[in-house]
Amino acid sequence: MTKDADRAFNELVRILEEAVQAGADCLELEWEDRDLVAYQYFGGTGIGAAAIPEELREAVLREIVRRAKLSHKLTGTMPLTLLGKQFEVFVKEYDSWRVVLYAAAEQGQEENRALIYS
Repeated sequence: MTKDADRAFNELVRILEEAVQAGADCLELEWEDRDLVAYQYFGGTGIGAAAIPEELREAVLREIVRRAKLSHKLTGTMPLTLLGKQFEVFVKEYDSWRVVLYAAAEQGQEENRALIYS
């Protein structure tokens, strides 16, 4: 992995972990003018949580495409460890990005589930 890809992956994990910690129902990445903004949704209400740094915007999107295998399709998944738990991130590309994140059940524990749209 290149240095840019590493930084992009770390940024992706950061915004997803923030959404999980906040108890968001979903996370949506959306372009606003020239900014790529992560919105955390609680019910039908979206709160702008963070703008992805300018130097990482394109790299974060490339990392999503690569990890979710979206090069020839509009939906995909990527397994991630967030906050020490295994998650399966479901990705669907619309006009903006939509990522749905579900926590996979860990053995012997109740399933924690979070929906993240991006």
